[in-house]
Amino acid sequence: GTIVELVRWLETNEEQRRGEFVVVVAGHAGETADAPRPEWVAAVRELREVMPLKRAAHLVAGITGARSQLLYRLAQSEDGREPRQTGARSRSRR
Repeated sequence: GTIVELVRWLETNEEQRRGEFVVVVAGHAGETADAPRPEWVAAVRELREVMPLKRAAHLVAGITGARSQLLYRLAQSEDGREPRQTGARSRSRR
């Protein structure tokens, strides 16, 4: 339910107001770290004009919640898409 429903439930159930209880809140279901937005990659590319790419990716990751390693790789690629990996390293990351 919602916080409003919880408050109403507490107001109408006097016995439930004693002691303590736990409220579980779900996280934000917006953008995910696995799917950074194109403008985030563009921001990393712009920032690398004035700072190292690693630092730019870390800064944008801190603001957006995206993974800095992924932003770094995407900013390195020409088209903003993650380059395909081949060989043993790509298999070990799955």
